[in-house]
Amino acid sequence: MTAALYEVLRLPLLLVVPEPQRARRLKEELLAWLPPDAPVELFAELDVLPYEKLAPDPELLRARVRALAALGRDGGPPPVVVASAAALAWRTAPPRLFRQRRLVLERGMNIPPERLMAFLLAAGYRHEDLVERPGAASRRGGVVDLYPPHCAAPVRLEFWGNEVEDIRTFDPATQRSLGGVEAVEVFPAPAGPSIALIVPMPDSYGSR
Repeated sequence: MTAALYEVLRLPLLLVVPEPQRARRLKEELLAWLPPDAPVELFAELDVLPYEKLAPDPELLRARVRALAALGRDGGPPPVVVASAAALAWRTAPPRLFRQRRLVLERGMNIPPERLMAFLLAAGYRHEDLVERPGAASRRGGVVDLYPPHCAAPVRLEFWGNEVEDIRTFDPATQRSLGGVEAVEVFPAPAGPSIALIVPMPDSYGSR
């Protein structure tokens, strides 16, 4: 039924189920039922309570970022997002604020590499020597590596001065290039100050 509804409407769908385990199973089922190009994401529940002073599991945060990125992306097949009631109980930023932290990097665009790194760190990326995990970024002169949480592989941007000359994906294990791409979308990563975009801290809830 969901697959038929998706084919008829061709609109983003949010499917809400009672249990987190059921949400995970439904996502796997939808991957088999829906067309291969249909984005299917899990808006994951977190493993801490809203007012606990504990850091949620980074993998769960990345899953939430991927779901929000799919919903905020322009063009392409409409996404299907699966969530449990517990996952939706956590407030997140309005779409407008999430999109403000979105950046499309394209070949030929002009952006100083140091400015790009400042943007990435402000958006929650971790500065690391080697980019091997989602949410990491590094700079070596005119080369900036980053691993957007919603991407299957990290990307390497090579600059000529302030111009993005080349964008390529690479293998995080070997650091070897996989192939060129024309552009890459960058959304907030679940770390640092921008964690409030995905998991608001207690003082951002306000009065109830």
